[in-house]
Amino acid sequence: MRRVAAKFVPKLLNCDQKQHRMNIANEMLDSVRDDPNLLQRVITGDEAWVYGYDVETKAQSSQWKLPHEPRPKKARQVRSNVKVLLTVFFDCRGVVHHEFLPQAFRQKRPDLWKNKNWLLHHDNAPAHTSLLVRDLLAKNNTLMMPQPPYSPDLPPCDFFLFPKLKRPMKGRRYATLDEIKTASKEELKKIEKKKDFLKCFEDWKNRWHKCIISHGDYFEGDKIVLDDLIQCTERDEFTYQEMISFLPLNCHPNPKKVLIIGGGDGGVAREVAKHPQVETIVQCELDEEVVEVSKKYLPFTAQGFYNPKLQLNFCDGVEFMKQHKNEFDVIITDSPDPKGPAVCLFQKPYYQAIRDALKDGGILCSQGESIWFDLKLIEEMNKFCKTLFPVVDYATIYIPTYPGGQIGFLLCSKDPSCNLRSPIRQLSSKQLQDMKLRYYTSTIHEGAFIHPNFVESALNKTKQAEEENGN
Repeated sequence: MRRVAAKFVPKLLNCDQKQHRMNIANEMLDSVRDDPNLLQRVITGDEAWVYGYDVETKAQSSQWKLPHEPRPKKARQVRSNVKVLLTVFFDCRGVVHHEFLPQAFRQKRPDLWKNKNWLLHHDNAPAHTSLLVRDLLAKNNTLMMPQPPYSPDLPPCDFFLFPKLKRPMKGRRYATLDEIKTASKEELKKIEKKKDFLKCFEDWKNRWHKCIISHGDYFEGDKIVLDDLIQCTERDEFTYQEMISFLPLNCHPNPKKVLIIGGGDGGVAREVAKHPQVETIVQCELDEEVVEVSKKYLPFTAQGFYNPKLQLNFCDGVEFMKQHKNEFDVIITDSPDPKGPAVCLFQKPYYQAIRDALKDGGILCSQGESIWFDLKLIEEMNKFCKTLFPVVDYATIYIPTYPGGQIGFLLCSKDPSCNLRSPIRQLSSKQLQDMKLRYYTSTIHEGAFIHPNFVESALNKTKQAEEENGN
């Protein structure tokens, strides 16, 4: 147990408020699916105070120092009283206007203004929801995009525009309102790149996904959670998916037919399908809901489900393998941690079923837990697998999402001459680029089997026992 500081959030949301955030996020995603061009017609805006002096961030005020030098000191600073309220409206093409709304729309977006074919988005500040403003918007037949209350993590102004505008101005001093206005306009011009605004609106859509995945709570990154354990995140999922797939595939001389057990997010299927020698991918996923959630909210992994090589089955993987013996070149187990129904995937009978479903010379690769927290389990699995397969090894990768920043893979081969540490197929730089591989390389493959001494000692216990008994 360790003492930690509380994380500050805008508001401690109750269940109704979380549900309201989810409902609006779902509503907006449905609207975008019905009309793919919807976000191109949205103009979003808000106002923010810009100060004559705003305090630097910790990163901006940090300094390099040598170990023997004293820590630098700075007097505590406060924001100045000189400030100006900046109002900015923008769409996916850039800033529409700051300060005067109706005239600016007519000048900058005449197509939308003429057709009355635009939607206004702003937050729920009292100035925006007042009766006077609502009457004005109704009089002009202005359509509104909904915005849930207490949600500063969702409006584009709050997560994109104002941070980009204000960050460079922190730590600088402006003596007059005119200087503040001039500096604000200069910073606005610097972010007038259309690609930045297009990305902002794409991020906006992704934030609706995140809101739903986090059950309406404030979120941090795209992730999928099963049994209260994070399974994958958008930032680093490729690390896991590439390695669990290409470690066994590139050690097999001709991996035509591959079986995936689990892998409900679609990431392993996505990577296996990239291999040029793979002709057929069969996948057994027990939980159909995981697949549907992934298709809806994690499209970056779920694209694997749409590959023509894939045959997706919703069934128990062990029962499936019992009915398909001596059929697969490679079997990959992408399982959650050994909790609940997944416990059996880390036991000897499961690996016996894999052995029987593999062809002669077949290779398996399974999620192998962490050397920092599960070394005893890894040692036990390594021990019983050596009674089933002539070649057994353990590989490791570095991935920040999982506890300890590491996770491993247990690999076994039915071919006594197989060297799992050295890939048969060496991929060139062009092949890596064509396959869009960002983590896996032939060098990384070999390096994945280099472990700290305490891990090597645990993995070699069985071998040492055999040698002692033989002597």
